[in-house]
Amino acid sequence: AEQAEEAARELERLSRETGQRQLEEVAREMQQAADAMRRSAAQRGNAGVAEAQSALRRLREARDRLEEAQGERMRRDLDDARDRVEELARRQEEVEQRMAALREAGRPSQDDVGEIRDTKTEMAEEVGDLLAGLDRLAAGARRDGAEGAEELDEATETIRETQLRERLLYSRGLVGRAGQEEYAEAFENQTAQAIQSLRNRLEEASEAVAGGVVSDFETEALESARDLARSLESIERRARNDARAGGGGGPGGRNLDESDPERAGTGGPPVFDPEQVRQMRREVRERVGDAQTLAGLIERIGADPRELQAMIDAMRALDRERTYTDPEEVLRLQSELVQGMKQLEFELRRRFAEDEEDQLFLYRSGDVPEEYRALVEEYYRALSRGRGSGR
Repeated sequence: AEQAEEAARELERLSRETGQRQLEEVAREMQQAADAMRRSAAQRGNAGVAEAQSALRRLREARDRLEEAQGERMRRDLDDARDRVEELARRQEEVEQRMAALREAGRPSQDDVGEIRDTKTEMAEEVGDLLAGLDRLAAGARRDGAEGAEELDEATETIRETQLRERLLYSRGLVGRAGQEEYAEAFENQTAQAIQSLRNRLEEASEAVAGGVVSDFETEALESARDLARSLESIERRARNDARAGGGGGPGGRNLDESDPERAGTGGPPVFDPEQVRQMRREVRERVGDAQTLAGLIERIGADPRELQAMIDAMRALDRERTYTDPEEVLRLQSELVQGMKQLEFELRRRFAEDEEDQLFLYRSGDVPEEYRALVEEYYRALSRGRGSGR
């Protein structure tokens, strides 16, 4: 909690220095995570577990928001660099047209020659500033392990290898020089090609960054689906334990299925006391927030969120007090939610992790006895390999 608070203070300072409001929002989420950690440490039982889960969720949200802010800044800086190179290309084309006009004129005026030379000086200064900016951007991408770092390095190498800045400065002396018209024209063509190569490298960097963002969203969606499935399973397990402990009295209702060992031996219909109901409703509200975040991620990666939206509606039903007048209905809804989230996680993995043949679709590997685990793992590997053939 102390480390989270220190991080929050540092982010607030960075927000003030850089003017990035997103960092201020991340700092607020970090402080909320620290508060949840302290409450978790002070409480016992289910309440402590719920606060710990809340702290973890807030930390992940803060991490995701910070990564998003970093990604947006990188995309913004990269877009700015691309715009500057586009302007360089436009000015280079203009220079070539003006030099062609000088050749046709035969005896160019000193004013015309001076204007072109001044333009080349400005372009050379712009290339120098651009190179320094791209060096910083590439270094930051390498430091953060971001997509596009390699392509940005290639862009800076393009400027250095083609000696673009030096070309622009040298070519000033060719403007208006008699007898050098053909050489100057060829030199300008090479300069234009160098600028085009730089444009290509920055385009590749932009595509890599965009692809990395999509990949990050896919990974985040998979992690969120897995965590949500586990959280809902934990709520369901505790609800069944609470129902067994409270069976034998309370509100009316049908008996649980005695053929199910998880439900047998209650001694009567399931019962939740008011404190248990409040705890479950609070946890369900938090899971609704997680599910809505996941729905947004699913939309951003181009998947259909309607199935998840139906589960969100079911979660909201579990946040209504009247639902708990029928504890068996509560347990049924929770069971369906768990199975639905597991299926959603499976579908996401099948869609975005098809190459991971060794990925095991086990939600609770601890449920498998040690002596059978190797057999079960081989079984799920076989299932993973079979997905490609449509089985």
